[in-house]
Amino acid sequence: MITMNICISCKNKISDDRCPAKAIKGLTFCGRHAKAKSRRLWHEVHNVNSKLLKIQSVWRGFHLRNRLNKLGKGVLKRSLCHNEDELITMDPISKIHPFSFFSFEEDGKVWAFEFNALSRIFMSSLVPLNPYTRTPLTHSTRRRIRWYCRYITKNDKEIWTFKDSKSEIQHFGIIQVCQILEENGFDDFRPEYLEVLTNSEASIMRTLILSRMIDQAKNMPLGARWHKYINLFKNNNYMAGHNSLHRLCGMITTVLTDTYTSKYEYMLCFIIISSYSQI
Repeated sequence: MITMNICISCKNKISDDRCPAKAIKGLTFCGRHAKAKSRRLWHEVHNVNSKLLKIQSVWRGFHLRNRLNKLGKGVLKRSLCHNEDELITMDPISKIHPFSFFSFEEDGKVWAFEFNALSRIFMSSLVPLNPYTRTPLTHSTRRRIRWYCRYITKNDKEIWTFKDSKSEIQHFGIIQVCQILEENGFDDFRPEYLEVLTNSEASIMRTLILSRMIDQAKNMPLGARWHKYINLFKNNNYMAGHNSLHRLCGMITTVLTDTYTSKYEYMLCFIIISSYSQI
């Protein structure tokens, strides 16, 4: 990566080392090379551009393969799927765009869905079921659905065809939180417990969660991302306004659905439950 505040020329005609002098403000060369009639550019001598393109192509390939892997084995081989039509839209699964396609395996059969339709089913119940077999979705499938919801929200919002209201978004966030709590053994916690919180109670719960996260960071070494989440809960402006509950649910959902928190998921769930019990 070329640092623009250092001269981009080589030292001289015979050296391949980069000139260590600072570039003149507004230019990419130092004072000496700015006056030179001919210059040897350091990034051209070392073929830096082609190396950057190689790195970018490798990353794009990995990113695409990882995304398709999250969508299930049926996304690239539709013949593996047990159903030929999508349950909700009734469209042939062969016509579903790869990035709007989602599949999972159950008892040796691969079931395919259009992701918007599946996400509605997923968000409608604390324990989502496969609509074809009425069997609860596995935890790994639920994690993949949540991962892809988070991914397209951040990177590819065009996939969403539904225009949700603020209340619907808040409800979906609460459902996701309760699903993760249920996966970690806290299956008695119901969505109604959060939905009935007043704004002042939500603010108190945010303060309790924050204090417990800070205490946990003092007792054991945790990564930088943990401290990033502490700063998220510290942000008073994020809780300002009349809808503190909506903001609290947004913060909890952000923390629990992040892939980094998977190894600390139970700890975070316990912090949330214990904070709620003290309101």
